[in-house]
Amino acid sequence: MPQELSPYYPASSRKVYQIVYCSQDSFGKAAAYVATVFEPDNNPDPSKLLAYQAIEDAADPDCAPSYTFAANTTWVNANGKFELLYIEHALQQGYYVVAPDYEGLNNAFCANKKSGYATLDSIRAAKNFDGTKIDQNCSIVTWGYSGGSIPGLWSSVLAESYAPELNIIGAAIGGAVQNTTSVALAVDGTYNAGIAALAIKGMMNEYPDVEDYIYNEALRKDKIADFNRTSESVMIIF
Repeated sequence: MPQELSPYYPASSRKVYQIVYCSQDSFGKAAAYVATVFEPDNNPDPSKLLAYQAIEDAADPDCAPSYTFAANTTWVNANGKFELLYIEHALQQGYYVVAPDYEGLNNAFCANKKSGYATLDSIRAAKNFDGTKIDQNCSIVTWGYSGGSIPGLWSSVLAESYAPELNIIGAAIGGAVQNTTSVALAVDGTYNAGIAALAIKGMMNEYPDVEDYIYNEALRKDKIADFNRTSESVMIIF
């Protein structure tokens, strides 16, 4: 359906759509995802597509890109609204842009492989969406920073085997999360330590055995309520 963007940073789009598409979860089961597709207003070039993995350092549904991009939504995830500036720059160059909610409907932050599948299938969905007429053989570049680096990296790793037909010519990745455990150890004891809790919650949302272990063995019972606040929290990148 057509979507109205946040008035704070309106992008140079002729139209913006939010589409539901099918990909898979970490276990190979079919799963529904949402993606936001931007059509440039100025000299649109259907031979160019940017797959933009927005920062979503959270396991909170209000931090999904499709929600934060939309008008009349909260500032819980200010990152998403700021990133419309980068998307605007791509649109001004005539690029079409697709930005998936790569964590899925269960907000599985740091379920890494799943996010790669979701990214690749969002590209397929954007190409096959009748509203934009993107070329089937378009050149594709992926972009991701911080939490967005996870689907950016994993889509690059999985592309050859999972989506060999996609003409992905490059990937721009920054603040790369190459190893989740290493990041958790690095931020422990710092003001960024909360992101480790968000990652654990995201993995609990995807992996039942992780959820069982955290609630029944690792977490003190008097801290469960505090920990559950991770479902409504986000790491803001400055």
